[in-house]
Amino acid sequence: MSRKHEADQAAIIKTIAINEEKLAKAQEKIDSFTVTANFTGRILSLKIPANRIVTAHQDLGELADLTSQVVELQVAPGQTERFGIGTKVDLNLGQAEYQGEVSYIAPQAKQGTDGPTVLVRVDFLDEVSHLRPNSQVTANIHLQLHQDSLFLPRGAYLTSGQQLFVYVIDGDQARKRDVQFGLLQGNAVQIVRGLELGEEVIISSYDAFRHLDKIQILPEGGHAL
Repeated sequence: MSRKHEADQAAIIKTIAINEEKLAKAQEKIDSFTVTANFTGRILSLKIPANRIVTAHQDLGELADLTSQVVELQVAPGQTERFGIGTKVDLNLGQAEYQGEVSYIAPQAKQGTDGPTVLVRVDFLDEVSHLRPNSQVTANIHLQLHQDSLFLPRGAYLTSGQQLFVYVIDGDQARKRDVQFGLLQGNAVQIVRGLELGEEVIISSYDAFRHLDKIQILPEGGHAL
């Protein structure tokens, strides 16, 4: 009986060793298919393939590094001339306020639904790992003070004119003129050049006639600078 018991025990030990070897190989195979990032962050989205088969260089989702969050702003081209790298920025998210500074200004503008804009990136000056990625913030960029500047009220002409031109009233006609807009603040847009004090400008939408250099208008259709 003791010899049979010893034989059974030896068989069990051998079976355990074989299974442990199989388990180690299986774990090694699992580890080789585990996707890892080179930083600790928060998973924002996952794209699991329907067939559960992952190929090389496949986009599996989005991961955010919470220790290096930044703010991306879309700024009118005329405004980017008023600040530079290192300009201080006040950032408001709900009731909380944070300090930041401009770290990047795109070299060119891109056309959007609201006209051309320039990408401006702002770095937080303090640790903000508690903030949720893709949150919406309000940014106030510290600009130079511009006194006695010409300005117009915001209106549909800004987008329909792509912030590149306006129609200036001359009697019962209006002529297209290239202008440069500057700062946007509240309901006012600064005029950097292209207009003179006292000239009248159409501030309604230009969609119906933007292809024309000259149009007939009613005298009351403009806004005085």
